[in-house]
Amino acid sequence: MIERTLCRCTPPAPRRLPIMLLSAALIAAGLGLWLGLPTTGPWAILRVLSLAVVTAGLYIALRWCFRSYVYTLEQHEDGHIDFAVTEQNGRRQVTVCRVSTAEMVSLVPAPRKLPPGPRYHYCNAPHPRDAFLLTLGEDHGGARILFTPDETMRKLLLSLLPRENGEIFS
Repeated sequence: MIERTLCRCTPPAPRRLPIMLLSAALIAAGLGLWLGLPTTGPWAILRVLSLAVVTAGLYIALRWCFRSYVYTLEQHEDGHIDFAVTEQNGRRQVTVCRVSTAEMVSLVPAPRKLPPGPRYHYCNAPHPRDAFLLTLGEDHGGARILFTPDETMRKLLLSLLPRENGEIFS
């Protein structure tokens, strides 16, 4: 049972207008091709490919326009602390990640090119500028979580990490 919430971070939503325009343009172009091309002959292949364009537009809209993430540090009754990521999609909220802080290895600013290995992208924007990479221990296969915490959460996470990894931002 969760005793209390130590910190809750809701990153600001990015400017969604360019993303919305891109997805609307892809959907409109795909539907225009679908409706404008003949159903027989060699044009039928292009007509089927236009469905892929519509699908791409829908994916972009659903992934980057209607979904957002909230990060939380929660303390349990027995004293251990969890880092949780909640995905909000309209009224629906689902916890997509819950990791004990004892399993965290390091927290560093995200490099331009992310290292290979398992990683989870829990950001509200496709390429956020202020993203951080949280590395987990070998129990999780060295997985990395990409997210955008605020200053308060970043300081609290650094205080919970092992001392040699917490000195990066001091």
